[in-house]
Amino acid sequence: MRLELQWWTCSGGSRWCSLDDVNLGNLTIGGVYLIWHAGSPGRWVYVGKGHIRERLEEHRCDPRIGEYRPYGLLTSWAVGEPSYREGVERFLVEACRPLVGEKWPEVPPIEVNLPK
Repeated sequence: MRLELQWWTCSGGSRWCSLDDVNLGNLTIGGVYLIWHAGSPGRWVYVGKGHIRERLEEHRCDPRIGEYRPYGLLTSWAVGEPSYREGVERFLVEACRPLVGEKWPEVPPIEVNLPK
């Protein structure tokens, strides 16, 4: 099974969202999300799932993620059916190998597209 996700962008779809600057106030959705740093080369920092606003607000204060702030932290998320979220998260962890994180679901991965 492969799912095609619609990854969220900012500025009218022209660029990825800054983790620190994106307005999360009206965001009431659940799904999966990625945090990465721009850098040279850029690297995936964190993969997660859940209520997007709550999770990203927590990550803004996480010193393990903040360590990569000098490179410019970016984020994107996609709405996802709750029954698929753990499998999608598992795939994203395996595909991205994030720098931060310690436990992920022990479920079969569900393949998805990555943000481009």
